[in-house]
Amino acid sequence: FVSQIGNDIEGIRLQAILDKAGVDTSMMAISSRVETIQKLRIYSNESYTLRVDNEILKVPSAQEERLILSNIGKRLGEFNVVVFSDYNKLFLSYRLCHILLAMCAANNVFTICDPKGNNINKYIGANLITPNRKELLDLSSSDSLEAGIAFCKTYIPNVLLTKSEEGLVLYDETETSWPALNPNP
Repeated sequence: FVSQIGNDIEGIRLQAILDKAGVDTSMMAISSRVETIQKLRIYSNESYTLRVDNEILKVPSAQEERLILSNIGKRLGEFNVVVFSDYNKLFLSYRLCHILLAMCAANNVFTICDPKGNNINKYIGANLITPNRKELLDLSSSDSLEAGIAFCKTYIPNVLLTKSEEGLVLYDETETSWPALNPNP
């Protein structure tokens, strides 16, 4: 697990939770420049009604970026797949994303990007991209799923479109669909 947390009580709590769950946190970046993001969920009558986010977003500094890249570089050979889950929180900057994608390619590590935003160029070099409908249309500035898929495939060879209750569709050399599973049949 690679991310950036603040050198604060929330960061310590998050790292403890991840450690207890058996998640390797040795590549996490701890920064005194940022605060750990907090999300407060408010419920009324057992129904989720509101979420309040407390976050101050900053791109990693040059020193933090070097540490992140060094930590990942030391361990990259241990992995077959790296997943980039971009929440548009500035940690996965355009520059950091490109450097990491290049490092993975040089080490024959398969890369999956879960995108955010409207810049497909950020993810060039990925093996697979996994947008939902809205993300696909944002990335491609298209009005249709078909045009969005065609656009994305000019940059990234495989597109896995997540379609909520309609399941998944993988666009590679062919088109393969999987239905969503009902957890309560």
